[in-house]
Parts: sequence; structure tokens; C-alpha cells
Amino acid sequence: TQQALERAILIGRYTRCEDGSGSVFSDHVSRVHAMIVRDDHEGVLVLDLRSTSGLQSMGRAVRSVRVTSHARIQLGDRDAIEVNVNRETGE
Repeated sequence: TQQALERAILIGRYTRCEDGSGSVFSDHVSRVHAMIVRDDHEGVLVLDLRSTSGLQSMGRAVRSVRVTSHARIQLGDRDAIEVNVNRETGE
């Protein structure tokens, strides 16, 4: 959401991620796996936070991904998140 992106969105199993109950419920995702932050180019960055199993985008291991419209980011080898950016609002 817009308000969450003013800070950052944490993705992972730990209770401080997303809504306080953990945003991912998979043993294949680190406790604090990744973070989504707004960038200065009408998009967001998805950053790997030194997770055990990393991030993948388009089949390649990456440390970060800039998303300006839509992307499917794989967390480790089994779980994924969909990231959509509304260019009008920056959400």
C-alpha cells in the first residue's frame, strides 16, 4: 500500500514482516527475506536481505530487482510474490 511504501515492506516469516503476523508462511523463505522500497524512477526495488535462498527474476539469481510495472519475483526455489506498480500513484 501507499502508506507501507513510505517506510518499506518486509517480506518473510518473522512477525515484524508485512502485517505483524509474517507475510510468508513457508519454511523455504527466510525470516526476513526481502524488502520492497519505492525508488526515484516511478517504481519499486525488491531487495534481497541476505536471505539463505535468495531472489530470482526471469530465471536468474539477483540481489535486487527494479519493478516499474509488473514482475513475478521468486523467493528461494518454491515461493513467489507478484509485484505490481501503479505509475499514477506510485503504489
